[in-house]
Amino acid sequence: MPFGLTNALAVFINLMNRIFRPYMDRFVVVFIDGILIYSRDESEHAEHLRTVLQILRDKQLYAKFSKNEFWLNEVEFLGHIRYGNGIRVNPNKILAILEWKPPRNVTEVRSFLGLAGQTLCKWIFYDSYSDNEIITEKRPV
Repeated sequence: MPFGLTNALAVFINLMNRIFRPYMDRFVVVFIDGILIYSRDESEHAEHLRTVLQILRDKQLYAKFSKNEFWLNEVEFLGHIRYGNGIRVNPNKILAILEWKPPRNVTEVRSFLGLAGQTLCKWIFYDSYSDNEIITEKRPV
């Protein structure tokens, strides 16, 4: 990204979204400063990779080879690990919860229950809507 450009990150994301629009959510995801290409098998991945690299070349956009990773079976993305059979939470992200010591007094119990209650409400709230619906208001829990 060029130096001195105001809102360079927003400009980059906008550009990537425009040039990859036909392929977005089919096999390309653009997030902040990365382009994620995903496929079902190796032959399909080779074609997807070729398509993305050709688009970048046509638009005269270049990437530093040493900062990229290709042909990975697992990818860490937004705190989760994506792999061939699905998705799982990155263990490093939940390490604090796994190492949480049992509460020793009333204040610590209340603190834990507050956190657990907030998390449970978020899970119930988000799971109660399908992926295709737009969330416009909260439903009672």
